[in-house]
Amino acid sequence: MQFLKALPCLILTACSSFADADLPQKEDPAPVTASSVPDLRKAAEQENLVPPLEVAGPIAANPIEPGPWLICLRSRSPTNAGRPAYAVFFTDGKFNSVRAAAVIDNCESQVFSPIELDIPKSAAASASPPSPPPPSKKRHHDRGDS
Repeated sequence: MQFLKALPCLILTACSSFADADLPQKEDPAPVTASSVPDLRKAAEQENLVPPLEVAGPIAANPIEPGPWLICLRSRSPTNAGRPAYAVFFTDGKFNSVRAAAVIDNCESQVFSPIELDIPKSAAASASPPSPPPPSKKRHHDRGDS
C-alpha cells in the first residue's frame, strides 16, 4: 500500500529528469590565444605586467572558477620577479576576469610561450615597482660603560 502512495512521486521525478536531459546543453568553446590578444592585453595592463610576457593554455577551468576557460599569463621581466602567474578567465570566448593564479588553476605546471601584446610604453613604465626606501641608519647607543 505504501508503494502505491509513492508511485506518483516516482513517476513525476522520472519525468522531470528526462525533461532536463532533453534540453540542449550550451557548450562554451575554448578561447583561441591568437584572437584573445586584446583581452590578454587588458588583463596585463590591469595587473601592471611588464613585457616580455608569456602565456599558457587555454585550460578548462575548475567549475568553481569565474569562467569555464582560463589562459595563464606571466611576465618574465626582472622588474616583475617574484610575481605570480595570472589566471585570465574567459566566458563565451570573451574576457571575464583576472586574478593571481591559484594552485587549482595549474598554471605553474604549464608550458609557457612568448606572446607580444603591444602594451603601451606608458603602461609598462607606470608598472615598474617603486624604488626601495633608503636603508635606515642604525644608531649605537652609549651605555655609559667606561
